[in-house]
Amino acid sequence: MGLSNLEFTCRNKKNVVSTPKINANNLVMKIKLLLPILTFLFLSQNFCFSQNTRKQLETEITIEIESKIKGLKEEVEAQQMNPFTKNIYSEFAIDTFKIQYFNRRLIMSLKINTLEHLELIKNKTRQYEKLVEKYYALSKKECDQSERTELITAQTSWENFKNKEFNWFSKRFDGSPLDINYYSEYCEIIRQRVLNLYFYYTDLTEH
Repeated sequence: MGLSNLEFTCRNKKNVVSTPKINANNLVMKIKLLLPILTFLFLSQNFCFSQNTRKQLETEITIEIESKIKGLKEEVEAQQMNPFTKNIYSEFAIDTFKIQYFNRRLIMSLKINTLEHLELIKNKTRQYEKLVEKYYALSKKECDQSERTELITAQTSWENFKNKEFNWFSKRFDGSPLDINYYSEYCEIIRQRVLNLYFYYTDLTEH
């Protein structure tokens, strides 16, 4: 005996497998939990890629610098008349060229943020500080006893000034966007001292 339309519909309803309802709140919670993990993975991959790119670029810049040193040395020494001090002038030119060229090329080639720019300035400052030590030591060797005492006194006074300057602005502006401006000024203080000591050294050597 055939089923009526009503009976057929009722039986079909009983046989339908109910689909579980998706809880929207649970879905949102899962997404919120996954987002930090996905973000971390994305940033980690970008950071590794950025670091590898930077290291590769730094290697390339170093090779470029080495390839230019011979030409720079010849150019500087060709302009000097005194054969006994030619190497002094060329050595200083090479010392400062390495710092300036490396930082200029790196900034021009990379998209760097504020913190990365600040680290570059700090690194450049450390390089100049090494040159301060180098040319201070060279100058002292060329001094007689009285000149050496005066130079030590002058250098000590400069060191005190430099330290006070650094302490003042680092406490006041550490962590602010103004860091770059003040670190740049501080770097210039160090660079200027390199020039002063270099001039002392060449003067003591030539006279």
